[in-house]
Amino acid sequence: MLTPQSLKIEILANIKADFGEKSPLYQSLMMSEMEYEDSGLFSRKIWNVFSRHLKIFCLSENKKALDNNIEYLFKVADGIHSVQSNGTSDYCITEINILVRNNLNPDVYSTDEIVINSSVKIDTSKNYINQGGFGRIYKIHDSFLDRDFAYKFFDPSPFNEESLDDLVRRFIREGKKLLRYRHENIVAAYDVGCVSGSNVYYLKMEYIDGVNLLDFISCNTLDTKIKISIADQFISAMGYIHCIGDLHRDISYQNILVTKDNKVKVIDFGFSKGRDDTSYETTKYPLASKFAAPESTGQVKDSFSAEVYSIGAVLYSIFTQSKFHSQNILNLEEYDIPDNYKSVVLKCLETNPDNRIKKANHINWHLRNYLNKKSDTSIDLTRRNEYNLDWLASFINEVIIKIIFNYGEYPDFDSVQIWITEEFKSAIEDNAFIKEIHFSNLIFRLHGVKKIEYYKGISKYLDFSLLYEAYTYYINLPNAQKVLFCKTIMTIIQRKSYQEAASGMDDVPF
Repeated sequence: MLTPQSLKIEILANIKADFGEKSPLYQSLMMSEMEYEDSGLFSRKIWNVFSRHLKIFCLSENKKALDNNIEYLFKVADGIHSVQSNGTSDYCITEINILVRNNLNPDVYSTDEIVINSSVKIDTSKNYINQGGFGRIYKIHDSFLDRDFAYKFFDPSPFNEESLDDLVRRFIREGKKLLRYRHENIVAAYDVGCVSGSNVYYLKMEYIDGVNLLDFISCNTLDTKIKISIADQFISAMGYIHCIGDLHRDISYQNILVTKDNKVKVIDFGFSKGRDDTSYETTKYPLASKFAAPESTGQVKDSFSAEVYSIGAVLYSIFTQSKFHSQNILNLEEYDIPDNYKSVVLKCLETNPDNRIKKANHINWHLRNYLNKKSDTSIDLTRRNEYNLDWLASFINEVIIKIIFNYGEYPDFDSVQIWITEEFKSAIEDNAFIKEIHFSNLIFRLHGVKKIEYYKGISKYLDFSLLYEAYTYYINLPNAQKVLFCKTIMTIIQRKSYQEAASGMDDVPF
């Protein structure tokens, strides 16, 4: 349904295009409010459709400008309403009434100054930085703190198809996410709130004096050391986001800034989501085809693997200092790129998602693992009698009914190897002075695990010494035997593993 507020935003976009933001009509409508008055009588305009009156409430000083343009307003409002309704509405606009109302709550952008508090006043005519899909961004100087900040004000694009309520929730949600994030390569947020005396929301963030990634790589000659630094910072930021279970969902050159001292900042989390974010539906526009994973067919696919492809596209651009085009992937050989980074870029850009790196927080492991590889990968069973994993097989068989994985994230060798190499160590460090570890504490560190079903009445705790012994034995194995060790654990896990149905993700509204 096209709400009165959404209709107003659409009309303002047309007035801006036809007459400009400074026109009396634009300024008068900006200060107005709209309501529908629906009739029980059929209109004479469209068969079997009821009549709807559009009421525009304005201040007395703005009525003349609106009255003088009522035919224009009707034409635009009727056109937008008809297109948005697409033949599904029971109403059509048949009349516009301009009425004076003195207790209006004017739009914050109709004034030249926005006042947050006594030390933060924003001159909208001078401090404007950028316009995004969900808001305008202004640079301001806090006189009390003597520091610059960036303020993003909720001001959605009139071409956004979502309801105003959903857009407000998304804006607030972006602010709350950024407030929780703590990473030097992700834009910091300090506050999210509402301008006093209005219904306009704002997000207070750090001000970043930098340029977008494409401008940075296009205007500078970068040596390999700087390229690696930029790549590592970006990998670190995206690894942090994936590690806590979130997706950015809008990876682009414009959303990666680089400062004058070559510090990377990932910005714009308006489309971001966590796996369990189901509070409201949201529509995501198609990604630029050059960044979309092949399986996405131009549409956003909510998976870590698909986002890793976008990350690979960015890394490609960093090391080649050129725009990414999927057909040019193989020309990496022409560039002086360290072998481990070249391998990671190609692994991120795998056409088959099953062969792709699964999450951004796995990329550093792949970088290190490439350097640690040994040429001898032959099967060596000479040490198999020193140690066995029967304890783990017995525990899982006796305690676990099933381990359910997210659709498309069934445990494979890479995810199990990373789990053992990285997460076993982390679990040991986190529980160093605890005698027993709950199995959930360990298994939920494995990529893709959604939930576990246990048998009732049986302890779910593992002896700490068993986990420690397994890890210390593993890290001292030659590479070839590490492979066998991981494959054995993968087989044990897979015996109790199930994938959620493909429709499971479709049922999650986002």
